[in-house]
Amino acid sequence: MRIIKSALRYSSAWLYYYSNRFLSHLEGKVLILTYHRVLSREYAEKNFVQTGMYVYADIFEMHMLFVRKYFKIVSFNELIEIWHKGTWDKKARYCVVTFDDGWLDNYLYAFPILKGNSIPATIFLPTAFIGTAEWFWPEKIAYIFTAVCREGTVKAAQFHREFIGPHFPWLRELREFGYGYIDSVIENSKCADRAEIDRLINTLCEYLSLAIPRERLVLNWGEILEMSKEQISFGSHTMTHPILTSLPVSTVRHEAEGSWGAIMRSGANATPVFCYPNGDWSNEIVDVLKSLPYKAAVTTMYGLEEVVPTSRFALSRVGIHNGNSANLPLFAWHISGMNQIFSRIMRWSVSFPKK
Repeated sequence: MRIIKSALRYSSAWLYYYSNRFLSHLEGKVLILTYHRVLSREYAEKNFVQTGMYVYADIFEMHMLFVRKYFKIVSFNELIEIWHKGTWDKKARYCVVTFDDGWLDNYLYAFPILKGNSIPATIFLPTAFIGTAEWFWPEKIAYIFTAVCREGTVKAAQFHREFIGPHFPWLRELREFGYGYIDSVIENSKCADRAEIDRLINTLCEYLSLAIPRERLVLNWGEILEMSKEQISFGSHTMTHPILTSLPVSTVRHEAEGSWGAIMRSGANATPVFCYPNGDWSNEIVDVLKSLPYKAAVTTMYGLEEVVPTSRFALSRVGIHNGNSANLPLFAWHISGMNQIFSRIMRWSVSFPKK
């Protein structure tokens, strides 16, 4: 069934890409693209990175040439100004390019492509990480569990059964022990308290005699200032990248206010837009942001925005990664919303009662 669904999606994407009505239904709308990491193929092959977290550099360049050809690319500041002044062109297909987390590879691989093609973009920064060698907790988990998985499926399953499950209950029910195991550990840990995640990391590092490398994975302020001169702007992604819905309002305010202050003090090209870590938000969090200098906020909800967004503090975006956009037909299929429709149809067909 998985092979059939993949073949149907792929063939449908090609048919859509070469149709006469290609992208016509996106007129008068804005596509806000979400990227995370832009990697060399060599790096991605040597290191475990979740599929939904990266695109190859050559694939990213292909995407940018495509949107430059078919869309009117604007900066986030320009988009806010268009909404504010009411100068929306109902015939235009607008596009805004965004990146979450402030990865160093945004500077190494994405920035030259953006600069070379005069494409503006916004990078959302978790400011406490900037200029440090500190890793995000999912990358720490990936590093640790890659070591576990290298021991083989049988040993990984045994280690999980005898050590992981009894000590870390939110991971107890995991059953897959290939590299999909690492992805499952990361996703399941998002529901755990941060103190428990730190306990998992520290316990396993000690037990396995591992040390997290002191290798910088995120931007520093010098790189940010250099990019600021070339149409790259920077918004807030909190200071420490916590899931905000698990925090008291006072801490949410501290994270949102502190991150914006750090960006402003740096002299970077700032854009007053907030990005919710993991896409988690609430009306109480929105109220906090509205009391600060922010003019909008982005989520991870799939969708396009129009002349009047439903809420400027809950903007939809379209997440892009190698898994859903490895070639232009798949990219066009995904950004158009057709991929979402296809997935709903597939879920409906599977769940439809059989006589």
